Amino acid sequence: MERYARVVTLGELAENDYNLNIRRYADNAPPPELHDVRAHLLGGIPRVEVETQRSLLEAVGLDPAVILVERRDGIAPHPNPLPEGERECAPLSLPGRGAEGGYLDFHPDLTDSAQIKSRIEADPGVQARAAQLQEAFAAWWEAHQPRLAALPGSNNLFNVRAHLLDSFQQALLPVGMLDRFQVAGVVASWWNEIQYDLRTLAALGFYGLVDSWIGSLRAAVEGEEERNGEEPLDHPLVRHLLPEYLERLGALEAAVADLKARVAEVQEESEEEEDEPLSQGLVDLKVLRADLRTRRSELRALQGELLERLEAARAALDPEAAQALVLGIERERLEAELGRYAAARRQEAVAAVENWWDKYHSPLQEVEAERDSAAERLRHFVSELGYVG
Repeated sequence: MERYARVVTLGELAENDYNLNIRRYADNAPPPELHDVRAHLLGGIPRVEVETQRSLLEAVGLDPAVILVERRDGIAPHPNPLPEGERECAPLSLPGRGAEGGYLDFHPDLTDSAQIKSRIEADPGVQARAAQLQEAFAAWWEAHQPRLAALPGSNNLFNVRAHLLDSFQQALLPVGMLDRFQVAGVVASWWNEIQYDLRTLAALGFYGLVDSWIGSLRAAVEGEEERNGEEPLDHPLVRHLLPEYLERLGALEAAVADLKARVAEVQEESEEEEDEPLSQGLVDLKVLRADLRTRRSELRALQGELLERLEAARAALDPEAAQALVLGIERERLEAELGRYAAARRQEAVAAVENWWDKYHSPLQEVEAERDSAAERLRHFVSELGYVG
């Protein structure tokens, strides 16, 4: 494994006096940042730096031509580059791996580094690669979820984990977006998050796992235990079993927030008035406060019905529905973990392009020209004020 581990011979160990310091043989320090002095001075992105990120851009499905164009002369920065609007936008054709020489420009319609992230994420190639990853995941889940469905009453969690890990790699690696360590990390992170759920599932079945979730939520609502900062309403069981309840809660919370804002507004207006105490503003304020008390009371009552509603929804579940519920929740968790890894991979590409922008978008000659122009404007302004002859 490059930069992390390698096989060494006894002869190499002898040459190093049998020093077993790992970093003597596998140094994982990041490579030094590349800097092209000519590009810093005259502008342009060195083609060799784009080549170093070729595999990353290909992994996320990004064609460099989306953000880069050939520099006007196609080989080196022109000493007097054309204005942004007059640059030639020839299709970008990167040479083979390892090619050196030549410079590129940012696409003329990229005028700010803040546009880079949205440009990359909206690119059809990037979206297509994300869709490929999602399709591969959906096909894998459809084929292998029976392994989870068969867990109740079994005692082979470790075998199931090994099977899911191997099959997940086989299904998603061909997409090319994530490397084998990242793909394995998706399953490993997901498994670590839900391992206690799976133990409960193996021992008590799907009904038993749903009951354990409700028991945990009951303990959280009644204040018997902490849930690592997670609100009971955020648990996926509530979202799946009580969507209409959550919608009603959201509507009441929005109504309370709106009434609080209106009360504060009317109260401020009333305090600025100089009329009699029984002004229309004070009457409106009294009505609003009464309405706010009513809405708050309704909200508290509805919040208190959470456990009762959960128990009722649980009682209505048949065995098939309980299985679909549990598997659906665990799929969502795995899909979310995969999404985090994919988003991090895309962000690597965004960071690479933003780094080129930070280094090379404003060459020294442009900075100096802006400096001289600002200095001239300042001298003219000072002269107009009469401070210089």
